[in-house]
Amino acid sequence: MGEDTSVCDDDWTCELELGPHWLENTEDDAAGAMMTAEYWVGDPTSLRQFLSGPAALLTLDSYGEAGVSQPGIAEVADMLVQRPGFVRKPEITYLDVPAGPAVRMAGPVIERSFGGLRRQKGHVVIFAVTPPGKDEVIELTVAWAERRHTPELPGLADALMETLRLVPVTNEDSSGNASVAVSEPEPVAH
Repeated sequence: MGEDTSVCDDDWTCELELGPHWLENTEDDAAGAMMTAEYWVGDPTSLRQFLSGPAALLTLDSYGEAGVSQPGIAEVADMLVQRPGFVRKPEITYLDVPAGPAVRMAGPVIERSFGGLRRQKGHVVIFAVTPPGKDEVIELTVAWAERRHTPELPGLADALMETLRLVPVTNEDSSGNASVAVSEPEPVAH
């Protein structure tokens, strides 16, 4: 088992079980995401790993307007494929996950920075879920630079998506925020 992390949006919470090597970012996310995390292949406290950085980044977010019906999953897929950065049309798969109907997009991307002068190649797996009875669309993205980890990371993204759950917010602390449940990871056999 990994870390069970909860993030909330009004009357419901997303629970996601982060597996081994995933570290949740506890600092405020500049992009305003519900949650971000980093995947470290080795010990992130070692100087060598720290200098090389995480192997992948995870973002969990939701978007939509209260009272405005969410688009269907096919419309969501059409919107996602329009995003800049995909090198070619991504691999698109429609599936049902525990949180509801979903679309999975995977493919190579190019991110441009410094006014388009610098390009960084990478890969991304994006899941968009349209939970039944909710106005929001939930998006889980795992992105990484082209490295030797490319073959294993799509499977890690798929495994994370299978742990995503939407649950009603019932326990509130004194500030009115949803409580976050964290469980200790089980030891990994070597």
